[in-house]
Amino acid sequence: MVRARARHVGLAAPLMVAALAGCGAPDPVTVAGPTLDLRLSEYRIAPPAVVVRRRRVEIRARNTGILTHNVVLERAGRRVRVVPTLQPGRAARVSVTLARGSYRMYCSIGNHDDLGMYGTLTVR
Repeated sequence: MVRARARHVGLAAPLMVAALAGCGAPDPVTVAGPTLDLRLSEYRIAPPAVVVRRRRVEIRARNTGILTHNVVLERAGRRVRVVPTLQPGRAARVSVTLARGSYRMYCSIGNHDDLGMYGTLTVR
């Protein structure tokens, strides 16, 4: 009986640590100026959470990965703006005026969104 409890405690501890390590969303990066720099790589948009303080923003996106990527901004299920598809090593600039609120950023190529290539953009 004592051995059975010890085994369960031994299994529970690593599971608890793993669960706690994954809790919470990333801290947002605040951009005070008019330019938002995004890095696109395999199944990641960096930074994944951004707060911009201006409604007029220039998005500079660079594909640092080995696959093609893009960025879609969506609000309330409606596409607001798209950074075009970028080949590896390429970059693009897109100027956009956004209403205050929260937008979902994601790559719409293949299943990149499902694999974790998404984030949030908040306009304050």
